[in-house]
Amino acid sequence: MKAPFVDIHTHNPSRSSHISVVSAFLGDDVADAEGPFSVGVHPWHSDTPIAELERRFAPYLDRAVAIGEVGLDRAISIPIEQQAALLAAQLDIAQKHQLPVVVHCVRAYSDLLPIIKRYKEVAYILHGFYANPKQLADLLPYRTYFSMGIRELQRPNGTAIVRSIPAHRLFLETDDGPASIAEVYDAAAKAIGTDITKLRELLYRSYTNLFK
Repeated sequence: MKAPFVDIHTHNPSRSSHISVVSAFLGDDVADAEGPFSVGVHPWHSDTPIAELERRFAPYLDRAVAIGEVGLDRAISIPIEQQAALLAAQLDIAQKHQLPVVVHCVRAYSDLLPIIKRYKEVAYILHGFYANPKQLADLLPYRTYFSMGIRELQRPNGTAIVRSIPAHRLFLETDDGPASIAEVYDAAAKAIGTDITKLRELLYRSYTNLFK
């Protein structure tokens, strides 16, 4: 029996046989969620008060498999210091409850790295990953995983990046795009030069190890 496709980060709930980690926003109703989900406050919403954060997370924490998506984004007008404070507050919750985090990072890897160093025990899934070789090398010593979607794979350096990520640290995603997870796997398998069945088995093993 083939291993299922794992869609590590998506905003498109699926009732298929694939494993899809659906990204929910803090405050969303997940009562009817049938599969795994993450929950967090996106950096675009960094005006969210920190004081009541853990209380607001509490109803989700018995079912959520991860915190996220959270992170830093230098393409928006919210001060990076404000974003970093919210991120740290959510990492405190992730660390306390031993949950991995799904990270949104745009033009802010130099800001993110010192925070990761402070929270070394947390496992990070950097979604939509697209960075230069030095940034990847700087992140690899920590509990980091790197997820790519069709957009990243089709960008100019997408093939080089996916080949540079250690196989056991790679995930794939659909995010909010129209491509199916099968299409993403097909593109990644071709870029890496591997069989799609082997890729499914590898990423499923990584998933079960991370979310055990």
